Amino acid sequence: MDGAVVAEGRGELTGAPLPEAIDGQTAAHDVGVDSVATCLVELFGALPAPLIPAELYAACIEAGALSRAAALEAVEELAPANLTVLVYLLAFLRDAVERGAASARRVARVFSVVLLRAPGALAPADGDIERAEQFMWFLLRSHGTV
Repeated sequence: MDGAVVAEGRGELTGAPLPEAIDGQTAAHDVGVDSVATCLVELFGALPAPLIPAELYAACIEAGALSRAAALEAVEELAPANLTVLVYLLAFLRDAVERGAASARRVARVFSVVLLRAPGALAPADGDIERAEQFMWFLLRSHGTV
């Protein structure tokens, strides 16, 4: 079903071709950075397991309280596929910040919630949310490193 799209809210393929604006060369100009970022937040939030696995949660939270170097060291433990996704996601987010779509702090706050989740059904401990945000901020500010 080449060119089929998913019917909104039902998860069914409609068989309708994608609109020209998406298939054509102008797609990047027609879709705003904020729209793509919103879709990414929803995508990563809907995953059954976060991009940064629960086994690394404590190390990442601790790194958020320490330094950029500690944050970079923590992500070195990611599986290669997860690290690759994180690298490309961070590149997009850095570009969004540079274009003025959002501040680095806002991006760090929003994406820390969906990329780094407390293990199981546990609620984050006191201070974890701030340290998770700081961890993401360190990664966003690590141009060319991650």
